[in-house]
Amino acid sequence: MLPYRRRTPPLTDDQSIEPSRRRTPSDGRDALVRLAVGAVLILLAVLIYGLSRFLASGQSHSYDAGASPPATVRLIAGKQYQLSSPVGVGTLRKRGQLDALSCYWSTDGNVQNPLQIQQTSSDDRDLHTFATVIAPSSGRLVIGCSGMAKVVVDDAECSGRDVSAAVVLLSVLVGTVGVPLAVSGWYRLPPLVHHDDQAEDDDADLFSDRPV
Repeated sequence: MLPYRRRTPPLTDDQSIEPSRRRTPSDGRDALVRLAVGAVLILLAVLIYGLSRFLASGQSHSYDAGASPPATVRLIAGKQYQLSSPVGVGTLRKRGQLDALSCYWSTDGNVQNPLQIQQTSSDDRDLHTFATVIAPSSGRLVIGCSGMAKVVVDDAECSGRDVSAAVVLLSVLVGTVGVPLAVSGWYRLPPLVHHDDQAEDDDADLFSDRPV
């Protein structure tokens, strides 16, 4: 007959965890606080990003979705400005709209004076800017280019500040703080032990410890 194997009592939670790593009720509260604060910050980041899209719809920069350039722009003679298009430079290049490009300026919209430009479309870093120009005159001017429905001077004197970009940056910062807080709080939560699972484990221990 095989020798009787004495059943070893299962270790309690306090015995199975090293003293330095024991979880206290305060640890659970800290985890819940972290998780809640992180979730609130993530939600706030989403709302701030939505606000940035709303603000962008009221701006007139070339990179703002659905924006329309103003009829005239205020320039200063001798100063360099950038000519941009709501359509990406890559798309303009594929369409051939940048081949033999010619642009013009006017004060009243009727007499079109040729405009000396310097194309920058060969620079892949330019997503919307396709040329630079030296303002030929001061005041409010009409700027246009052949074959393009919309030409935008993003850095004109009358261009407003890009508020939506600052709001997007704020949403990124808030989200950057919220995500690590939520994740750390989730992993710090104490494990949930179900009574049914614990009972099954106890039954399995009883059967395994019976003498054969």
